[in-house]
Amino acid sequence: MATATAVLESNVKIGPTKLLINGKWVDSVSGKTFPTINPSTGEVIRQVAESDAADVDKAVAAARAAFDKGPWRKMAAAQRGVLMNKLAATTPTGSCFV
Repeated sequence: MATATAVLESNVKIGPTKLLINGKWVDSVSGKTFPTINPSTGEVIRQVAESDAADVDKAVAAARAAFDKGPWRKMAAAQRGVLMNKLAATTPTGSCFV
């Protein structure tokens, strides 16, 4: 009796491992990272930027400025939703948003 052996190849594209703040991928202020673990093997896939209060403060300030001074303030909620869905659809899985 023959047995089948499955060979699993990683075909998952690893995207950015930084934080998206003010439209740019940046390292965390502290420089800290944490491991992303493959649940099927327990192996570390990649180190990802670890955000903390300083990163959140930067992100909130950037978001507030973008909303107050950018096109968002004049845009209908439905239009903002379309753009947010587009961002979500084009951002690689595993990316961190802050």
